[in-house]
Amino acid sequence: MSMGSAAPAGAVDNIVARIERLPTSWWHVKTRIIVGVATFFDAFDAIAIATVLPVLVPMWKLTGPDIGFMISAGYVGQLIGARGRNRRDSESSGHEAEFKRFR
Repeated sequence: MSMGSAAPAGAVDNIVARIERLPTSWWHVKTRIIVGVATFFDAFDAIAIATVLPVLVPMWKLTGPDIGFMISAGYVGQLIGARGRNRRDSESSGHEAEFKRFR
């Protein structure tokens, strides 16, 4: 089968039926909880800045670019935080014992 051709409709239906018959395990529940918590905090960050900005704009006399910077600063912080710390940094800071529990 080439990369451009689609799978037969019957094959897709069989895959979907198989997935739906699989039982839900603790792994699925735990994964859903983690994704739900991450989604909550991501949305909370966006809603918090959207709630505070109408008050801050006249108080601080913010311009359009200033508002854009404040909104994007939260997302830049998420990007930096998502990169995480590498192993060398965690060993040098003395937190290696804490990180070993989660490996």
